[in-house]
Amino acid sequence: MSLTQHAAQRIVALSRHHNWRAGVTGCLLFTGTGIAQALEGRAEPVRRLYDCIVRDPRHTHIRIAFESGVAARSFPDWAMGFVPDAALATEIVALLDAGAPSPAGVARLMGRMTADAFLGAS
Repeated sequence: MSLTQHAAQRIVALSRHHNWRAGVTGCLLFTGTGIAQALEGRAEPVRRLYDCIVRDPRHTHIRIAFESGVAARSFPDWAMGFVPDAALATEIVALLDAGAPSPAGVARLMGRMTADAFLGAS
C-alpha cells in the first residue's frame, strides 16, 4: 500500500498531539515514495516513540540513519513539522545506500528539512 500525502498529513496531526505531551519535537519529510523523520527530545521518550513506530505494522524498512546527543534541537518549536518534498527522495536513498550514513550527509538533509519547514512547506 502506498502512502498518500493526505495520509502522511493525518499521521503528522496525530504525532503533534502525542509528541507535544511527551516533550518530543521533530519533522516528518514525505517524498511521495517514503518518509524520513527526525525525532528530538530526552532519550527515554524518543526511544518509547521509536519502539511504538517499529511495532506499528504500517511501517516497513525502518532504519536509524543517525543517533546523537545535541546541544540544541533543530526543530524546537514543532511537535512534528511536515515537509512534502519529492526532490529529497534521491538524496535519502543515496544517504542510506552509503552503508553507514555520514553525519555530514544527515546534517545536510536535516538542514533542508529545517529550511523547508521554516519557509512554509510544513
